[in-house]
Amino acid sequence: MKRLLIFLVFVVIASLGTVMADDPQGGNTIELNPKFDNPIGGHGNLPKGEIPIVYAEQNGHDLYFDLEYAGCLLTLSDGEDIVYSTYIPVTGIVYLPSTLYGMFDITMYTGIYCFVGEITL
Repeated sequence: MKRLLIFLVFVVIASLGTVMADDPQGGNTIELNPKFDNPIGGHGNLPKGEIPIVYAEQNGHDLYFDLEYAGCLLTLSDGEDIVYSTYIPVTGIVYLPSTLYGMFDITMYTGIYCFVGEITL
């Protein structure tokens, strides 16, 4: 019985540590809404169902995306020009350069869909 109790306490502590490591603290939620004129894809019929909004957590210059978006193209623009572009890595964490500051349009391209929002660094 004592071993079982110690094992359960260990499992609870280990799972709490994992949740806290994956959850950025003190950040903002960035909302990326679907845009229907994707310039790099999106040819063909769009689905008749609702396209979900994409959420990313921002902590400083770090962005945390769901792992399903790994490999998607991410761009930041100042309204006229693209100032930064990268692909979301398999970890789902994008580290933006600390030299970027101000308000930017953020766009994520998934292939068929394009999602847009705003971010302040």
